Amino acid sequence: MILQVASQDIGETCAGEILSTSALKTTPYIFELHGPRNYSSIDVQYAWAQAAGKPTVELRPIEREGLVEFFGTFLGPVRAQKYAEMTLGFLPGGIIERDPEPTGEVRKGKTELVEVFKELLGAA
Repeated sequence: MILQVASQDIGETCAGEILSTSALKTTPYIFELHGPRNYSSIDVQYAWAQAAGKPTVELRPIEREGLVEFFGTFLGPVRAQKYAEMTLGFLPGGIIERDPEPTGEVRKGKTELVEVFKELLGAA
């Protein structure tokens, strides 16, 4: 399963936390921000197809070493590097494997994956 969070969700959630009048439970106060739900590989494939306005898109594995190049074909170099880093966190040996369960409070974003992809493709 893939967790995805949109930048708007990050901004809104962080602003809400900063403006909250509640006392901090811990210092530093740490919470996890997740997308509205978990996504399977098929969910990701469907979201890319929707964002691209196509009936389907090919789902194929990309080797770790090729992630930056792959993402760079449609995201540009800065975003490609960030997406490759994020993707590596979900793969075996990544941070999600080492610590798969939330360690504290979890906040859920509202933006669905297809909306994130549409924004990345400039289709939103």
